[in-house]
Amino acid sequence: MAFKVVDFKDFSPGSGLVFHLLPLDQNYLPNNSDGGYLGVIDSKNAFNQFVGIEFDGVSPWDPKYTHVGIDCKNL
Repeated sequence: MAFKVVDFKDFSPGSGLVFHLLPLDQNYLPNNSDGGYLGVIDSKNAFNQFVGIEFDGVSPWDPKYTHVGIDCKNL
């Protein structure tokens, strides 16, 4: 399986993409998880538990280039 992330010139991109591992009993998106939280963590909860692979294309607080990261309890 393969995929390609492409930057369209006249299109405003989203915040990124993440594949994440969660407990089997969690079958919902957390509250307050929109935008840069990628549907993975609750921005108002300090005790988020997850592991993820992040494909980040746009972020003011990360490196200024597209990158892949391993996220543990934090994006």
